[in-house]
Amino acid sequence: MALKKAEVHIIGEKKTEKIKVLFNPNEYKITNTKKYKWIQPVGAEQPVKQYVGSEVPQLEVELFFDTYASPAPESKKKDVRKFTEKIMGAMKVDAGLHQPPEVKFVWGSLNFQGVLTKATQTFTMFLDSGKPVRAKISITLESVDTLEALMKKTPLESPDRTKHRVLKQEEKLWQLAAHEYDNPNEWKRIAKANGIANPRIPPTGHRIKVPNIHDSQKENS
Repeated sequence: MALKKAEVHIIGEKKTEKIKVLFNPNEYKITNTKKYKWIQPVGAEQPVKQYVGSEVPQLEVELFFDTYASPAPESKKKDVRKFTEKIMGAMKVDAGLHQPPEVKFVWGSLNFQGVLTKATQTFTMFLDSGKPVRAKISITLESVDTLEALMKKTPLESPDRTKHRVLKQEEKLWQLAAHEYDNPNEWKRIAKANGIANPRIPPTGHRIKVPNIHDSQKENS
């Protein structure tokens, strides 16, 4: 069974062009980055993390092109740019989309769709005439997804509705606030909603009301 070739799909406004690579890559790299900041809650001995979001996942891969290896005589060998320019064309604005098209890299179980944010051509072999016959392109794709698809992947509980939680052994209000509101400094709204006079001695094992964050903001405004 022949080794399956990787494909680059350029998704235009009117059609999708599917380009099979001449040679499969040796490797590819996918990068995911999460961002945090550190907050010092009142009464805590050390800062705690607060998740502030993610950077766009990236795919980096290097594609190889070689027309010199063809059995044709040297004078008949194709200019390798006939192949590389198809990939580089994804950096151009599509007239129908009014922006560059999205690009999908497909190889085996990998199906990564995004926008081509960087592409570097390097020509490494030439005929005596100067015609390039060997090249490589390093590309970077940044993932794109609809908001609906993202929410399906990460079905978050919303701080926009009132909830109830049971405090665990030695769990502090600022820890609960960090979990529910992504901000440990919001412990005061939980204390106020539950009539807790001393937040240093929370009612462990009791049901705690976690108020709707917007309702609490209205009360404080």
